[in-house]
Amino acid sequence: QISSLAKSRRDVVLVGEAGVGKGAVAKNIYIAGKQIGNDGPFLSINLSVIDDRELDAILFGHDRALQGMPVTSRRGLFDHANGGTVLIEELEEASFRNQMKILTFMNERKSRRQGSDNPAAADVRLFVTMKSDPGVLAEQRKLMEELFVKVNEFERVEIPPLRQRQDDIPL
Repeated sequence: QISSLAKSRRDVVLVGEAGVGKGAVAKNIYIAGKQIGNDGPFLSINLSVIDDRELDAILFGHDRALQGMPVTSRRGLFDHANGGTVLIEELEEASFRNQMKILTFMNERKSRRQGSDNPAAADVRLFVTMKSDPGVLAEQRKLMEELFVKVNEFERVEIPPLRQRQDDIPL
């Protein structure tokens, strides 16, 4: 699957329980793609360790001084990764408000900095990870229904637990 996905620019959802190596698989897809000419930066963010209030500024940047931020303008992750790949880990950890912003980005591929009225196009391939099946997460109200529908359009990689693939543990 890695070599097949490396040849593509399609978005990918990686599903597996915590600790199975979803991020490592995403990075391997990116590296294999880079070897065949899919260039651009690889940036990642883990939503389980980011304060939900800061996520908007981190992903999209900001143009005006925001409370507690020392600079008046800052590029977001999507701007920095333009032409490359962004890995969003644990998508279900974002609030519905931020899930909606991520969904809007997925649909429009435009990044609008906080405090700006001018969205900028961003050519970004997305990898997202989830700890369980997106359908189950939507049923549990941890994932917005609209985001579930969008993620179902992505290429899907199911990563089995390490207890089922013990030969991968040294890797």
